[in-house]
Amino acid sequence: MATHTLLFFMRPEEFSSVLWEAAGKFSITLIFDHYGSHGRQSFREVAERPGTLAMADGSAVHRVYLSLHRPEPWMIEGEDPTPAAWGWLDIDVPTEVGSILFLAHMAARSDWWDEQKRQVLDNPESLSLFRKVAPLFRKRLKRPVWSYNVALGGEPGMTRNIWYSEGAAEWVRDGGQLRQGAVAWDRPTNSRFLIDKPTTPVQPPTVQGLIQEFLSLPADENLKWAIGLALSTVADDDDFEQVVEIAQDQQHGTARQMVVTALGKMRNERAVDVLIGLLTDQEVAEYAIIALGRLGAVKARPHIQPFLAHPSPLVRIRSAQALASIDKRK
Repeated sequence: MATHTLLFFMRPEEFSSVLWEAAGKFSITLIFDHYGSHGRQSFREVAERPGTLAMADGSAVHRVYLSLHRPEPWMIEGEDPTPAAWGWLDIDVPTEVGSILFLAHMAARSDWWDEQKRQVLDNPESLSLFRKVAPLFRKRLKRPVWSYNVALGGEPGMTRNIWYSEGAAEWVRDGGQLRQGAVAWDRPTNSRFLIDKPTTPVQPPTVQGLIQEFLSLPADENLKWAIGLALSTVADDDDFEQVVEIAQDQQHGTARQMVVTALGKMRNERAVDVLIGLLTDQEVAEYAIIALGRLGAVKARPHIQPFLAHPSPLVRIRSAQALASIDKRK
């Protein structure tokens, strides 16, 4: 039982080139995967057009599975793939959103839980496939990179297990950012990566600086969401009014989501009422639920209860977690 991984920054066109080279060299079948909203899998298909990195209908490919055997139809049509059981290698497709290039992840795992046999089973085929494919990628990659938390600043640390391509280096030189994705595949965390070693520590941003940068960007700019994430980390009660103004302003779209969660750590007595009001805003309701759970807001309980029947599984989970937190405060 083992796991092999490779973390790297690479431009999509570079990735496509080496991916199809590997497919041809080792007679590999590629299975493309397209996600639905909130990172949920939508559908998979066997890639039939060498050299391309798109679904048959032209939509984006978010994940690629590599197999030494052509998959059975039920493997493609099923909801939840089991790469370890089938000997598949799993790779996130490098994604560019606005000025951000996201970290990609190649993974092979030999063990999985067999529900029918009620035991852990092992298939080393994906590990063998990793040992074939990973060296082709590493030939086009360099290391190390340096990372730091954009909300906290400080001395960037060297990260030797993350690699980057020449295309990723050009991306940075042209003003782009290298970031790690959050749970939703197209949203960044507070971790930022650098190609060149900084000569001085990175200064932490000020709340007012973050707010001004947030307000200056369009609603659909992915970097704006990242700034909101940093803001949610450093904002406190002194910034309550400005945070509320941003949270309630729908022109900022989904970029407000993490700003809304900042209200969950504030003591201002108005925070609960503001968050209850945001439950009717579909773009941020899930994050208002998270914040109300953190506050243990008993008066919000009847307002959260209906979300247990929400069509999104993630929202239902968030609601159950928030209600459990609230009930502990009673």
